[in-house]
Parts: sequence; C-alpha cells; structure tokens
Amino acid sequence: MIGALALTTAACAKGTTVGPGDTDYTPPKASKSPTVKPTKVQSSEPAVKPTKVQTTPGVKAEVRKVAALDGNYYDTYDMQAKVGDSIVFENKSSEGPHSYTIAGTDIDSGPVEPGGEPYKVVVKLAEGTYDYKCSVVPYMVGGKLNVY
Repeated sequence: MIGALALTTAACAKGTTVGPGDTDYTPPKASKSPTVKPTKVQSSEPAVKPTKVQTTPGVKAEVRKVAALDGNYYDTYDMQAKVGDSIVFENKSSEGPHSYTIAGTDIDSGPVEPGGEPYKVVVKLAEGTYDYKCSVVPYMVGGKLNVY
C-alpha cells in the first residue's frame, strides 16, 4: 500500500491529471470511432463457385434489397432470389460499418459505412440455400438466401 501511495504522490508531483476534482484536470480528448478492418473469414464449408447465368427469354430479373439496421440485424432474414436477380445491400445502421457476405462463396461486400454506397451483386449461384452474414460484426444475426 505504501508503494501505491508513493506512486500516486509522485504522479501528482509531476502534474499528471488524475480526475475531475483536481485543479490540474484536463478532460480527455474525444476519440474517433475505431476503424474496423475486414478480416478474411475462414470457413470449413467448401467454396461454391458461381455458375454461368442461363437466363430464360421473357423472364425479367428483379432487384432484391437487404439492409443492415441498428441492433445488429438485417431487415430480411429469409431472402428469395432467382439466378440473374440483383441483390442490393445497404447499411442503414448508425452503429458502424457492416457487410453482406454469402458463406462458402466469393461474394463479400467488404465494409459498407452507414449511409455509404450500396453494394450490388448479380446472383450467379447454383440453386440452393446459402447463409449470409456480416463479416465485420461476427455476432450479428445473419440470414438465408434461397436461390431458385
């Protein structure tokens, strides 16, 4: 206990700020939000290679939208898309960057800042069900993409 008292006394003698009640108190500078850098997600699932898009004459491709919202979830959990449809990912969250990543594929928007440029991808996957998630915030609730 004597060592801690000596350290505190020495710190005060040097003019180190200790707290709001001190006459030397200087409030800490506001810091920017930390920049989140994307990391490569390792998956035990085999990579799924996109297939060539065979469009059916007379069938119009649609645009499907999905957005990250505050509270760390997407606004769509179970998304349906045909091969050739476009998916547009927007970050409507105010809580920092999010991404749209389809597990087992090379589809990854990378970090999209709140209100940033939306990410658009044309579905060129084989029919099936794919998990999508945020690779920036791993605990964020993801969803399912059903390609038919």
